[in-house]
Order: sequence, then structure tokens, then C-alpha cells
Amino acid sequence: MTSGDAPVTRPWQKPNGIQGITSIAAAQNASESPKALRKLTGEPTSPTVSVEYLNQFKQEVLAEVRQEIAKAKQDIINAIRELGSSSKENYHIFLHLQNFVSISQFWITCFFVFLFLTVLVRVSFGAIYFLALLLY
Repeated sequence: MTSGDAPVTRPWQKPNGIQGITSIAAAQNASESPKALRKLTGEPTSPTVSVEYLNQFKQEVLAEVRQEIAKAKQDIINAIRELGSSSKENYHIFLHLQNFVSISQFWITCFFVFLFLTVLVRVSFGAIYFLALLLY
């Protein structure tokens, strides 16, 4: 080092403080410690859904399923009528189809009740197994 040169300051020799921040607001924000964001214990962790809404949703789904089944049943009846309902064989087919549609409505209703219990209400697997045994 020569006598005309300015003394070189090393990083560890620099004075303490925030370097490089020009605004006072930025310096104040940088000096504050971060605040932890905590949820209150009574605060729900996810959006809540009311029981009334779930019941309404279930009724809408069941009504839609019943409407589609009734439409399919009517299509089957119309197809049988077009073939001619005079023969005994067609009449027996009609009775079997009508019985099948009634049974299908029952099982579809059971399926949606099962779906409602598992997805919307989140019933435990033991209760689901018990429900399956009852339906079987």
C-alpha cells in the first residue's frame, strides 16, 4: 500500500447497519422480524357445508337420476309397443323389463346414498362396510 492511496476497508471492518437500502420504509420493514401467521383454534380449516345444503344436493341428484330412469323406462315401453304387444312373448319381455327397471332404480338409489355417505359426510370405512353388508 502506498502513502497516496486511500485505506481499503474490508467487509468485516465496515460499520454495522443496513447497507444498500435507500428508503426509510424499506429499512423499517427489513428490520422487523417476520410475523407467524397462525389460525385461531376455533377457525375452520376448510369451507364448511351445511347439512341442509347436502340434503338439497342429494335430493337434486336423486330427482335427476329418477327422471333419467323414467325416461329410459318410457323408451323401452315405446319400443315394445312398436314391436307389437299382441304376442305373449313381448308381454313377458315387457314385465321382465319393468321389473328390471324397478330393481335398477333401487340399486341406483342405494348407490347414491352410499356415495353421499362416503364423499359428502366422510363416514368411516367401518360404517361403509356395515352399509354394504346391509344392502347386500
